This record gives sequence, structure tokens and C-alpha cells, in this order.
Amino acid sequence: MKNVFKDVSVLSLLAQNDKTFYVPVYQRNYSWQKEQISILFDDVLSQTDPQKRGHFFGSLYYFVESSGVFGNQNLVLIDGQQRLTTIMLFLIALRDLSNDEAFKGNVSKKYLLNDNISSQNKIKLKQAALDNIEYENLIRGEDARNANHKIFSNYKIIKQHISRYINKKCPDNPQAGLEKILEGLNKLYLVLMELDNESPAENPQIVFESINSIGLELTVNDLIRNYLLMGLDKHTQEDLYQRYWVSIEKNIGDVDKDTPLFVRQFLHMKQMQCTRQDNKEIYRAYKKYFEGQKLKNQEALIELHKYSQYYAQIVGISAHNNKTVDDSLYEISNILKRPVSYCFILKLLSLNSGGVLTDEAVNNLLVIVISYLTRRTILGCRSGSMDELFIGLTQLVTEAEDCNDIVRDIYEYLSKRGSVSRFPMDSELKEELKKCNFYSLTLKHYILEKISNEITGGNAPINLREHSDVQYEHIMPQSLTREQGGGYISGDIWDLQFNARINTLSNATLTDINQELGNLPFVEKKKKLENESNLLISRKWITDNEAWTIEAMDARFEKLFPYLIRAFPYPQEYQTHTLPSHQNIEYRLDEFLSSELDIADYRLTGMIFAGEEFVYNNNATKMYIDFLNTLSQMRGVNIKSLCDNPEFTRSTREGKVFYSFSENRESVYRGETASAKELDNGMVVAINYTKLGLLKKMQEILEYLNCEEEVLLRLQG
Repeated sequence: MKNVFKDVSVLSLLAQNDKTFYVPVYQRNYSWQKEQISILFDDVLSQTDPQKRGHFFGSLYYFVESSGVFGNQNLVLIDGQQRLTTIMLFLIALRDLSNDEAFKGNVSKKYLLNDNISSQNKIKLKQAALDNIEYENLIRGEDARNANHKIFSNYKIIKQHISRYINKKCPDNPQAGLEKILEGLNKLYLVLMELDNESPAENPQIVFESINSIGLELTVNDLIRNYLLMGLDKHTQEDLYQRYWVSIEKNIGDVDKDTPLFVRQFLHMKQMQCTRQDNKEIYRAYKKYFEGQKLKNQEALIELHKYSQYYAQIVGISAHNNKTVDDSLYEISNILKRPVSYCFILKLLSLNSGGVLTDEAVNNLLVIVISYLTRRTILGCRSGSMDELFIGLTQLVTEAEDCNDIVRDIYEYLSKRGSVSRFPMDSELKEELKKCNFYSLTLKHYILEKISNEITGGNAPINLREHSDVQYEHIMPQSLTREQGGGYISGDIWDLQFNARINTLSNATLTDINQELGNLPFVEKKKKLENESNLLISRKWITDNEAWTIEAMDARFEKLFPYLIRAFPYPQEYQTHTLPSHQNIEYRLDEFLSSELDIADYRLTGMIFAGEEFVYNNNATKMYIDFLNTLSQMRGVNIKSLCDNPEFTRSTREGKVFYSFSENRESVYRGETASAKELDNGMVVAINYTKLGLLKKMQEILEYLNCEEEVLLRLQG
């Protein structure tokens, strides 16, 4: 370190009018949570006790970029900007709650502003671009432009804390309360670490990553922005940030959640190999790609910006210039919701933008993706190996010598896939749809809408994006009883066929008058459909029947199916592969994990453990809970030794440790829906792991508890 200054009061630091602090553009946006504000406020209040001698508030890492006017130092913050920003919000809140003009002026001139600097650089802490507008508005006492911005919302939370304290402790003398809090702030101490920007050992990039490897985890967005912008001079940083990075973030949308998805799919497209779905691994893979390609920072930003524009088209943030292509992209991202395909689509849109593929060619390829994914969803095919499959498709398109043959090449590639990632043929699709619970499919509305649009031939189509008034309708009512009749099956036929037929495709339609149909007898329902429904699918092959019989349903299915395979095509000449045969196998858990087998290629059908047999329908979470409950009942096994055990730490967020096991739900649960379950013995366990992750966790537990009982897995593959 160039200089280390210990035990510096945060207010004495801010009172120095020869320093301006800068939050560089590569730093993450201000992100302190309500809980962190509350903890800091309690720390400040504790220091209002005259007996207290101070509270350590953390470290501030910075380097001096240059000297400003009048010898003023520009300090670029590498770590500590979140804490320093929060202190500034405390000071602004104290100023704004005071009616004492001398106090207000002292806070502003001493801590918030540099009095001896020109008006342009007067503000003592300069925020990164996305935070700076709201922050400067607060400094100037102006209204917020975005009331939901973190800067402003935390300012309001701090004001509420201060107001509650004053109302409780000194309602008759509010100013005394404000001054008391200022005294508390003055007892917060920092260690200042000045980096030598010229020293390789103190490279700000390395220091930044090292510091941020603990505490509040940096997002992929933070890490890559920092990686590409840090180390450049301030002017270049600002220029590249405004020209490229701001647009990249707009194109991605929810940057914290979706940047890992975008970058991972970008890497799949570029490197033709799979990157693990882990934020740190995605960042490492991007750095390796950047270094391997010997890219310059600006070149990398231009490239990411280019592909972020295609990503925006995929997810609907912006529109493709061809409506048919745009509609297909919407179906893949918003209805089928299969981002695993994005690497392939990014490549298609790149070739399209470069004039290699026409809009029509792109859409033809997107239709193949839609058909492939939809058919597999209907059959309930497992999604294992999908990354590798779409990387293979991307490579196929990239290496294609004649773009006119790409559609044929793609169909041939998919037709030769093994049983796990096969393109389902018409015959197996038909067999499945005859008997399956179509009503339980997540895509049931979508499939019926596509069939409907095929039936109309594109005349008066249902808009797949705006179909709120179109509802699913059981032609034969779900609540039909054995004796009801009314033109539907009854008696012995009802006994034999009702449960098998009620939720099938043959008994399903769409209608825009669902609420008016209810349990009407078939004759009345038919009349309403004929006279009031605007949808051809709700009348065709239904209203021409006198009664809704098994024969009528079968006949309607035979009429519907050709339209379904037209909506989700797979040309007959490629349907040459044989149907998969399913084998039942048994494996010891430890043997399976040490083998090269992929759990994604198998259905979990059962488990034998401690002399008990369990049956599953591919539900690994249920198996995990059964495994733990069985362990908890075994003599000599202290399963509660797993609780709050550092060996089973899940993560650390905002200074709080989360465990895989605890007797306290808050030690496991991080706010995700259904991320924890309670065992029979009251223990709370984390469950949001992949199927493979759960199997590995089971083996870890057995080894940790020295349990000699074996787990036998029953699989179907």
C-alpha cells in the first residue's frame, strides 16, 4: 500500500475540503438494503453514549487519480463507496430534517460540498452515472426524478429512522436529537488504504476482485463492467460507459438477473462449448475468452453491445424489423421459455443482420426450434443435454457452406439425436395426445391457439400476445356426474371413459364465452357456441354433433391432429429414427456419482434406503426429504449435527450466513419461493438444488455422519 491511515473518523475525512471522492463507472450501482440501513442506524445510536469511544466502520480503498484545481485531490474509490454513500444520505437527511439554518449550512458546507471548488465539482462525493442524477438532486434539495431509485428510497428510510428516534427520545427538542445522531456518526472510524496505481502488486482490478470475493456478492454485470472499464483513464471510462455499457444494460433488461444468461449464451455461441451455470464460472469463462481472443477493451464492448441488441430482440425488449420473426422470438422466449436456445438464435440474428440469412430463412429455423421444443414438452421429454444440442446447432450454422441447405441440415442433425434429445415423431406425438392429461400441460392454451390459427388459415387469427379473453373450455364438463346425461356420456360408459377422456385434447377447445357455458346440456352449449362464439375452433367438429359421445371425441381428435403437426412441423422424410425403449436399472448412490452417467438422461423411479422402498415420478426433492426423514429416525445418527454447520454453508449474503440445515428457518431461507422444507423432526432444509446437486448432497451427508447404510437408486433410461 502506498499509504495506510488507521482510525480516521468518517466525518473528519469528509470535512477535508481538498478531497473529492469519485465512484467510477465500473462500480456496481448503489445497492444497500433496508436491513443494512437498520444495522448502521443502531451502530450510530450506540455511539451517542458518551462512554462509547468509537465504532469500526470498515476500510476505504482508493487511489489518487490526479490533482484537481486548487490542489484538490481526486480519490477514485475501489471499495467502500456503498458505505460512504450511505453516510452521505444520513447527512442529507439530518440537514433536511433540521430547522436550524446554521446546522443545515454547517452540514452542507463541511461534509457534502467542497466550498473552495468551482460549482461544477462542488459535490464532495461524485456517484457513477446511473446513481448520480438522484444523488445530486438530494444534495441540491430537489425532488426525486425516480422515487423508486435506491438512492432516494434509502434516503427516505433513513429519515424515517431519524424521525422515529426523535419522536421517542426528544420530541420537545428535535434539534438536540439531530445533533446527537451527528455525534454518533462522528464516532464511526475507517481504515484508509491508498493504492499505488503504478504498482503491479496493487493493480486496482485484482484488489477490487479480492475485496469483493467476500461480503455482498458482485453480479456478473458488475464484474464484467469492472473488468472492461477499470484501468482506463477517467475520460475513456466515461466515454466507453456512455457509448456502449449503458445501452448494453438497457438491452439486457434486469441486469442482475439476466446478464449471466446473456453472457453464458454469448459464450456458448462464441466458444462452442458449455459454461457451467454459475456466476463466478461465467465471469471466469468470459475473462478467458477475452484474453484468448486478445481483444481490446473497446472491441469487447462493441462486440457485447452488438449481441445485446440481438438478445433484446429475443426477449422482447426491442422488436425485430420483421413481424413474423418477432412473433416467433416471442413464442420461444415468453411462451416456451427456453433460454437454452438463445446461443443458436444469437447466431441466427447475427447472420441475419450481416445479410447472410434472410428474414424468411431465420423464421424457418425458428419454427424448427419451436416445433422441437413444443413436441418434447407434450411428451414430457427430459431436458438433459440441451446445452450441448443447441451449441451443436450453432456450430452447424456457423460452419455451413451453403445457407440454402441449413434447414435440411438442421432437420437431419436433430433426426439423428439419441433418445434423450430426439425430435419426437408424429406417431409418438399422436399416441401421447390421445391419452395424456392435456389440461395439465403448461402449453395447453398456446397449442390450442396455434391449432386454431392453422384451422382459420391465418384469417382472424388469435393474437398469441393478447389472448386474455380467450379461455380453455372442457366440452364435456369437468363436474359431469354419472347420471347427468344431457347429451354427454353417462351410466356404464361414464364409468369406463369419463376420467380417461375429460382432460384430453379431444375434449378441449378455446372459447371467448367460457363463463356463459358452464355445465349446460350439450344441445344448449352447442347453440351458444354456434351463435355467440367468435372462434372457429370452438365450433368446428363440435356443433355438427347431436351428442358429445366417445365417437364424436375420437373423430374430432383425428380432425385436429393434422392441424397440430402443421403448426409444429417435422417433415416425414426425417422421421426415420426408432422410438426409444426404456430400461429400468438400479445403482448404488456412490457408484452412480462416480460413474460417467448423466442423471439428466434418467427418470428417478424409486429409492431403497434403510430397508424401506420409496416410489417416485422423477421427483428428486421428494426423495431428498424422504432420505433425511429416514435418517432422522435411525438410531445412532445425530442428524441435528448438520444444523448451522459451517461444513454445509450455502452462501453469505450481506454479512449473514445461510446454511443447508437449521432449526431456524431464517438461517436457511433467503426469500426464494419454495426454497426450504421442514422435516418431521422440525429441522428446516434447503431444497433449491438441481437433481444432481441433491444426489451429491445425500452422499455428503452420509459421509459426514459416518452412516453405513447404502442408498440404492432406481432409474429408468
